Amino acid sequence: MSDQDISQIAHLMRRAGFGAPLEELQARAAKGYDATVEELLDPDSQPPMERDLMMRYKGDWVAQAGWKAKKKNGPSE
Repeated sequence: MSDQDISQIAHLMRRAGFGAPLEELQARAAKGYDATVEELLDPDSQPPMERDLMMRYKGDWVAQAGWKAKKKNGPSE
């Protein structure tokens, strides 16, 4: 793998997230650019989001879930 390959992967990782350490860049460069893009876009290859993080960043999901439950089950009175 060349420095150009690592540079391309580094650019991709900065654009797709928060960058990556050199070891990860080298491993991804060895896999290839296209394989790295496919891996980044495959939701099944990503670890599940922890509930605390989901609640912190996706709090509107909680409100939507409550609203949907009321619509489905009727008033709780």
